[in-house]
Amino acid sequence: MDDLKIILRKVYPEVSSLDEIKITEIGTGHGRDSTVKIVEFFISMGKKFRLDSYEGEPGLFSSANGFW
Repeated sequence: MDDLKIILRKVYPEVSSLDEIKITEIGTGHGRDSTVKIVEFFISMGKKFRLDSYEGEPGLFSSANGFW
């Protein structure tokens, strides 16, 4: 997950001037790994954001939905 943090830090300057950042995550899995890292990152930046996560596998969707 360190790679994701590096990517988020590189992308953030490109979107930091937006009033609200809209993020779409496809394949959220259980919602406990990359989804958590994305949420934690944008909360730490103090930026208003919206995260839409999609998971097509019913078991993983159910797990992620229960987590959030």
